[in-house]
Amino acid sequence: MSFSQKNEKYMEFRIKRSTAIILTVLFAFALAPAQSDDDEPLKIETLLLNVPVFVSDKDGRRIPGLKKEDFKIFQKGEEQTIEFFADAEDDLNVVLIVDASISVTKVIYNIKRTARTFFEILRENDAGMILSFNRSIDLVSPLTTNKNLLIKNLSGINVDEVGGSNMNDAVFRAISKDLTGVNGRKAIIILTDGFVEGRKVSNQHLIEALVESDTVVYPIVFQSNPIPGIPRDKKTMTMNELLQIPPFDFLNEIALATGGRVYAADGSNFDTAFKNIADELKKQYVIGFYPTNPEGGKEAPIKITVNRPGAIARAKRAIRLKVPDTNKMEKQSEDRSKKVSVKPK
Repeated sequence: MSFSQKNEKYMEFRIKRSTAIILTVLFAFALAPAQSDDDEPLKIETLLLNVPVFVSDKDGRRIPGLKKEDFKIFQKGEEQTIEFFADAEDDLNVVLIVDASISVTKVIYNIKRTARTFFEILRENDAGMILSFNRSIDLVSPLTTNKNLLIKNLSGINVDEVGGSNMNDAVFRAISKDLTGVNGRKAIIILTDGFVEGRKVSNQHLIEALVESDTVVYPIVFQSNPIPGIPRDKKTMTMNELLQIPPFDFLNEIALATGGRVYAADGSNFDTAFKNIADELKKQYVIGFYPTNPEGGKEAPIKITVNRPGAIARAKRAIRLKVPDTNKMEKQSEDRSKKVSVKPK
């Protein structure tokens, strides 16, 4: 069965389940006594959540051939029912977010060259998009499956000679605007030297938005300037040591919140990092489940385990469902009421 057929089957299941839930809720509401608005936390409609999962051995090599019964998913320590499973071959939507601040001037040519190679290895129906950021955010190329257009538009990434590195706002734009309503798997690749900030979107706000999203983020970090706090005579350091140092610790937090990972690259060669990300995106599993008693705006930890010796599952560590927009819901209800007319007998 193809992924699209599985998806159709899942949609049919979801519609049937949603109908049953609505009828049950309406019946329960008719029998329940009236309660104050302050008695219960704000609940939201339960939707099936799909979580991308990458499974590897201790050496990072992907473990293929796993089945639904090999996985378990837990929310707040309680096992949940896996309602949807796929060995992902669905279409991929990738947003490339490039640091175009003055500090990356020396490596911007290499970034463009390697990005070209990355777009060339995407499959026919995979889509790409390019954003760049410095003191502002520029849409270099909109989401498209036209790889030639993406490659051509890479020339539109221009380094700003004035200071500013507005990364948070660029990532937030991608998940809240550009990827909203897009079908298929979603990923963001950030290329940066790590010296970033957000004008409107704080670090905490961005992490909360990423936990709510279904997008996996892969920061690729490179060194363009001496890193504050590291002795000048220190020639080497491990990846774990690097990710403990600001600002790289925040980039790692972004990756962990979405089930991605941070890659380090030499400023003269990004090929290995891009290749590893491309391989991983093609080899993810997807697990879908209905969250238990979700509350809008509250974070709930999740954990995915695999019934294989030595297997390591990497996925997002928490879910956070959006609080419904009550003003919008009330307006929609009013609009529906206006459309209903009763003809006199």
